[in-house]
Amino acid sequence: MEKLRKVIGHEFRMIAATRAFIILTIIGPFLLIGMTVVPALVSQGTERRGIEIAATGISPELHAAISPPLEQLGIELEASDLPAEDLEKRLREEDLYGYLVFPENILSAGPLELVTAEFPDYRIVEAMKGVIGQVVMDERIRQAGLDSTQIRALISPVDIEAKQITRSGAKAQTDSFSFIMIGITFTLMLYMTILMYGQSIGRSVVQEKTAKTVEIMLSSVSEKDLLFGKIFGQAAASLLQYALWVGMALIGTRLIGPALGLDRLPQLSVSTLLYLVLFFLLGFFLFASIFAAFGAAARDEQNLGQLSWPVIVVLVFPVVSAGPLITAPSSSFSVFLSLFPLTAPIVMFVRILVSDPASWQILLSVGIQIGTVAVVILLAAKIFRVGILMTGKRFNLAEVFSLLKT
Repeated sequence: MEKLRKVIGHEFRMIAATRAFIILTIIGPFLLIGMTVVPALVSQGTERRGIEIAATGISPELHAAISPPLEQLGIELEASDLPAEDLEKRLREEDLYGYLVFPENILSAGPLELVTAEFPDYRIVEAMKGVIGQVVMDERIRQAGLDSTQIRALISPVDIEAKQITRSGAKAQTDSFSFIMIGITFTLMLYMTILMYGQSIGRSVVQEKTAKTVEIMLSSVSEKDLLFGKIFGQAAASLLQYALWVGMALIGTRLIGPALGLDRLPQLSVSTLLYLVLFFLLGFFLFASIFAAFGAAARDEQNLGQLSWPVIVVLVFPVVSAGPLITAPSSSFSVFLSLFPLTAPIVMFVRILVSDPASWQILLSVGIQIGTVAVVILLAAKIFRVGILMTGKRFNLAEVFSLLKT
C-alpha cells in the first residue's frame, strides 16, 4: 500500500502541478460557456442591426405600414424602383443584404421573392414573414368589411405554461432553454474530462514505455501498483479540478450570471453534484483502464490513437445524440444508452439532470457500470502486465485482446 500511495502521489503531482492543468482549470468553465450557453443566448436575445433590404413593387401605403415594425427588429426596408441588375450589383458590392420582390397584387398573389448574396438568415426571413403577413392579413380583413381587432382576438393562440411533476407529486416550473443548455454543458464537460484524462493515462504509459523508464519503475513497484497508481492519481487530480470548477461556477453565477442571463439556469442541488462525481468516476475508471491497457500495448502514440479510435467513437456518441437525449430522456433509446456501460456515465447523469428517472434504473445503471469497471480493470491489468515491456511491435485490436490469453 505504501508503494501504491507513492505512485498515486507522483501521478497526482505530475498532473496537478503543471501549467497546463492550472490554465485549463481557469479557462475550462469559460470554454464550456462559450461553446454552449453564450451562442444560444446570443441567438435568442441579440437583434440583427444594420440589415438593409430593398423592396421592389411595393406600394407607398404598404411600405409605410411594414417599415416601422421591421425597424424595431433591426431591418431597414428601402423602397426601390431599380431594375434587378442594379440591385444585384449592390448585393455584390455588399451595399444591400438582399432585395424583396413584391407581386403586383400582394393581397391575392403568390409568395414574395427574397434575393440575397449569401445564404439567407432564417431569423430575418421569419421576421419579415410575420410582419408582412400580419399587415396583409389585416388589409384582407378590412376589405372584407370585418373588424381586424376582433378577428385577431378570436384567433389569438393559447399560451401554455409548462410544469413538470416529480415523483413526490410536486409541480415544478420548467424552462426548456435552461434545461437544454445545462444538459449540453454537462454532457460536454463529462465527455471532455473523461476523454482528456483517459487519453492522458494512455499517453503517459506510452511515453514511459518508449523512454524505457517503466523498466526502472517496475524494479520498485509491481505492474498493478503502477496501473492503479496512475488511475487513482489522475482521478484525484480530476476531482480537484471538478471542485474548483464547481466553486468558480457558483461564484460566477452570483456575480456575473444575471448580466449574461445565466441566472435563468436551474440551481444544482447537492444530490446532483454527488451524481456528477459518481458518474464521472465510473466513466473515468472505465475509460482510463481501457486507455492504460492500450497504452501498454501500443508501440508509440500513433499506434495508441489507432487502437483507441473505436472507444472514442463510442464515447462521443452521447455528445452527438445530446438533442434527443435531453428532449426525450425517457425514450427507449435514452434508457438503453443509460444502461449500456460505455455510454451510461454520460447518458444516465444527463437523464437525472433533465428528468426524474426511476430509482431502479439509476441503481441498475450504477450496478452495471461498477461490474463493468471491475471486469475491465482486471482485464486491463492483465494486458498491462504483458504489454508494458513489449516494445517495437505495432498491435491491432485483435492482437491486444490476444494478450489476455498469455
